[in-house]
Amino acid sequence: FDELCGEIGFGGISAPTIVARAFPEVAASHPKKHPSNGRKQSRLRPGVIVDGLKDVEVRFAHCCNPLPGDEILGYITIGRGVTVHTRNCKFVTHGIRHPELTHRFCEAKWDLSSSQVHEVGLKVECTDRQGLLADVTSAITSRNIFIVGSKTVSRGDKAFLKFCLRVKSLQELQNVFVAVRAVKGVLRVSRVSPAYSGT
Repeated sequence: FDELCGEIGFGGISAPTIVARAFPEVAASHPKKHPSNGRKQSRLRPGVIVDGLKDVEVRFAHCCNPLPGDEILGYITIGRGVTVHTRNCKFVTHGIRHPELTHRFCEAKWDLSSSQVHEVGLKVECTDRQGLLADVTSAITSRNIFIVGSKTVSRGDKAFLKFCLRVKSLQELQNVFVAVRAVKGVLRVSRVSPAYSGT
């Protein structure tokens, strides 16, 4: 019973599901409506255990985009399960200072048995030169990392390269950092939103 209550509170199980289990005759008289193909459906996201429960609806915060290896904390939303943030995310550091929000934070940890892939943004500031993009791209793929997208902006003698990558862990991202920093002309490498908007 306690586990069921936990799933309800964290959004892992919906009210219609509870009704269907408790009153099957009511559920049978109301056929389930399937959303149209054009509408994106929420799904349980594997890879994170929230307060000891695996089957909880989990979303990863876009503000900090946590990766396995990051210290994380869950935030209980209203009707949308739990949003996972890094512990040093500005949203978390701001929220824990407000008494009206602190009760909505919950412990979360990575499920080490999961091999889920996460998207992360990489921003590279360089001294512009011919062949720079090819060299940086080669450095990334040499670590067996898939590049989802990229964007390049040149300003004077500087170039700003932005990539959206798919990685399994913070360690994989750190390996990419090492490889990219070794490329001639690279001045700075930083982790950003996978949308890689702005400079």
